[in-house]
Amino acid sequence: MKSRAACRVGILLVLLLAGSAVWAQHLPQVPGPPYRPGEIVVGFEPTVPASTLQTLHVLHGALTVRQLPQISAHVMRVSTGGDVGALCANLSKLQGVRYAEPNYSRRVLLAAPNDPAYNNLDTLIAPFEEAAEPTWFQWGLHKVEALAAWGVWPNTYYTSATKPLNAVKVAVIDTGIDAGGVDGIPHPDYVNASGTSCDAALGGQIDMADGHNVLTGYDPNDFIDDYGHGTAVSGVIGASTNNGGTAPGNGTAGLGYNCQIMPIKAMDDTGYGTEADLAAGILWAVDHGALIINISAGDYYYAQVEQDAVDYAWQHGTLVVAAAGNEGDSMNRPLYPAACAGVMGVAATSWPDDYPASYSNYGDYVAVSAPGGDYSLVPLAFWGIWVPMPTEPVPLHDVGWEPGVAEYQYHFGTSLACPFVCGLAALYAGQHGITQSTPGGVMQMWRAILKGCDDIAGGPGWNPNWGWGRINAYQTMLDNDNRMATVGCLTGQISYYGTVVQNALVEAEPVGGGTGKSATTRSDGTYRIANLDPGFYNVTATIYAESDTLYNVEVEAGIDLPRVNIAVPAGVTYSISGTVTNAGDPLEGVEVSADGYSNTTAADGTYTIDPTRSRRVRASTPLSRQAGTSLSTRPKAMPRAWTSSARRTPTQFRAR
Repeated sequence: MKSRAACRVGILLVLLLAGSAVWAQHLPQVPGPPYRPGEIVVGFEPTVPASTLQTLHVLHGALTVRQLPQISAHVMRVSTGGDVGALCANLSKLQGVRYAEPNYSRRVLLAAPNDPAYNNLDTLIAPFEEAAEPTWFQWGLHKVEALAAWGVWPNTYYTSATKPLNAVKVAVIDTGIDAGGVDGIPHPDYVNASGTSCDAALGGQIDMADGHNVLTGYDPNDFIDDYGHGTAVSGVIGASTNNGGTAPGNGTAGLGYNCQIMPIKAMDDTGYGTEADLAAGILWAVDHGALIINISAGDYYYAQVEQDAVDYAWQHGTLVVAAAGNEGDSMNRPLYPAACAGVMGVAATSWPDDYPASYSNYGDYVAVSAPGGDYSLVPLAFWGIWVPMPTEPVPLHDVGWEPGVAEYQYHFGTSLACPFVCGLAALYAGQHGITQSTPGGVMQMWRAILKGCDDIAGGPGWNPNWGWGRINAYQTMLDNDNRMATVGCLTGQISYYGTVVQNALVEAEPVGGGTGKSATTRSDGTYRIANLDPGFYNVTATIYAESDTLYNVEVEAGIDLPRVNIAVPAGVTYSISGTVTNAGDPLEGVEVSADGYSNTTAADGTYTIDPTRSRRVRASTPLSRQAGTSLSTRPKAMPRAWTSSARRTPTQFRAR
């Protein structure tokens, strides 16, 4: 996570810092546009001529993005320029068109929450152009259409008396959380209205019972945030919403306020931990019921222990989401665990233009993007993410926009984009009743988040800067295919003799023929085959002249199919022995084969085949198909010369 101080622009920045201590005055909400820009709704006669649709496309650039066949209506995208009303009037005159109208906005009946940071503009950081969009303290929530999403579900705000005790658990593996600190006073953003405690058992937002410290030498029950990062990240996910505040910038709302935060302290008061700490945090979270895990930390070195922990999470019905990293330079190395197979890697976007944030990493492992904030030098302006901070002195206060101890500050980073995605996952899971035991629950969340994204890249499919686009909470909650993408992706990891391998060739060939695509694996064994046509594919991994194939793998438009993992069978040979009998009597002279190797049975029906790499054994005798015929095998692994890749010593990871 980057604070405003990371920009370091000398005296100009000092002046802005000095001016930021003045609170922005309370301003009314600015209403949204009356209709969705660039979209119209056209109603057709039941037997509309094909020429009419062609005319709409050729003359007006109209492209159907959604159909309502029951009422013969199309939602169409058109150029955003010009008078939409006049365009619709002209289209209504075409043969076969019953009506054409703007795709008018509809607002939810759930009132905006009373959290001051959601409802107020920060005039001190607004863009220096009168025509530019206003800058809310919590502009990120406005950008992803949070209020509309909340109106879909849960369509209510909670008090300490009404907050569900079985709320979705989101584990935040980080520096801890301010649940009271040494002074015992709970942070106001984790206490629900009419309550006095942040404990989820008492109507608050924090799962105090399962909070944990995995750092060696620490009290396992001490998850106090002595750095500041974890408190900020947790607020984006699940700060209490509609519980008021004391000043225009105080009191934030969390996108997934329906959830409860499980704080897992895996980094110390310097913002550092190790891969083993992080893996231990993942395992603790899964074993204690976390449906979603937020990891706003990482580093550039692949660690098998992290991958194994991620595999464990996936197998037990837990979604892992991780920040893509903040060093988006020309080297652009993948960051772990975001780049681990089966992790939803999150890049950061800016305000108000949805460009990739200047610092955000990008690449094959990015699945999706979300608001992370950015800074601009022309004009000098800042659009950070407004977050809650510990109420006691911590190091992260010193690098924030507000000098000294401030309960709320602006910060930047993929650290803050990541929890937007986790908050949305919690919201969606709550709506659909998804738990760890829900069959396919992780994939259901994955699919909904990616398909609901806004198409900010302007392309047909996946893009390394944005993934599948910037999240749109409202569209996700509606289960809409918002992007209407026409292609999909395969991602996964290739191993050879249990070791991940670089430069393995992965090929996806369409079942039934056609043009396929291929990719090679990175040093961590992971790959992405991007933007494939929907359909079924045979996926083959080849390394060291050996290969294995997954058959009939389905590619779905608009999403990644994660964890298409292939373990190429190699590195072990088997000595296979057994007996062949018929009705209990041994058979002599029966040929037994396996992978091109064979032998015949002795008088007592026994045989031995050595060597083979397979346990697929066949007895080639007519008697073997008769009732009572028995073929038994006893494979025994034998060593084979093998040199694995060098193992790396454990390294530290750090908050991003």
